[in-house]
Amino acid sequence: MAAHTHVSHWRLPDTTYHYRCPTCQRWLTCAWSEHTDPRRCNNCDRRHVPPSPAFDATAWVETRDAPYEMARAAFLLHGRVRGGRHVCTHEGCTREATVLDHRVPFDAHVRASENPGKTCVENLYPTCSEHDRSKDEEGYGEWTTSPDLRVLNDD
Repeated sequence: MAAHTHVSHWRLPDTTYHYRCPTCQRWLTCAWSEHTDPRRCNNCDRRHVPPSPAFDATAWVETRDAPYEMARAAFLLHGRVRGGRHVCTHEGCTREATVLDHRVPFDAHVRASENPGKTCVENLYPTCSEHDRSKDEEGYGEWTTSPDLRVLNDD
């Protein structure tokens, strides 16, 4: 089975949050548990609150598991809603999305800063369990998603 992101409504162990300064766009870090606390950028010396994952889709955490706020933002950005439920973002699939999957696989064996499959809103997509499992099949290639990745309401 493909490694997928578990979405927990409970507090995950603290991890490091990487985000861009809202003023100078330099990459900064803080503990996830402190990502809502004001801080000062040591490059531009401006005071700011780190942007929420909903406002910076490239901001990332060092763990495979996404904090709830990041998972929610991924569902809002990439999810499709039909009949009041989230559906898989794989092209043509109408099954319920039950897992958030890394589009570019998360690699637990490399340093977090060098990981091509970072845990960020931009790289997390809602999928059904069948498409989550099919990523492991030989010849499947890079997973592709629907060209329209905004929330659709087909009700």
